Amino acid sequence: MAISKLVTLFPRMYCSNYSNIEWRAKGVLVKIPELDQSEVKIIIVWRKVELEWISFFLICTNTELSVGQAIRLWKKRWQIEVLHRLYKQNFGLPYCQFKSYGGQQNHANMVVEAYWLAREERGKGKGISWKEGRRRAGEKTENEPVIGNFSKAA
Repeated sequence: MAISKLVTLFPRMYCSNYSNIEWRAKGVLVKIPELDQSEVKIIIVWRKVELEWISFFLICTNTELSVGQAIRLWKKRWQIEVLHRLYKQNFGLPYCQFKSYGGQQNHANMVVEAYWLAREERGKGKGISWKEGRRRAGEKTENEPVIGNFSKAA
């Protein structure tokens, strides 16, 4: 059976309501013959986007987790993915030229520091973009010394 068929078998009104996140979900244990009959839990998630309910699936290899626990863990993981994308797109995370581990670590630390400085600037007014927050943070710190031990990066 195709995974998409589960949506018709378990429409949102038959799924448990998770009011703290405004989602509905149902977990189904499935045996996978190609993996020696190993079980996974497929979680059908319904969430409201604007005025329309959409569904997506989570596949959980830890069948002992409840549906609620799996969703909470997935949401935390997704927040990490979003933050990583933000670091890459707005703060130059992928542009490290260092070959040493220490240099790469220092670069990542500076990216995180730049994020916090830009976030602080964005908090000072409505509608400030990440680009503008970076610019303001850069102006503010232009004449201030960089604090930290970056000597290992050289």
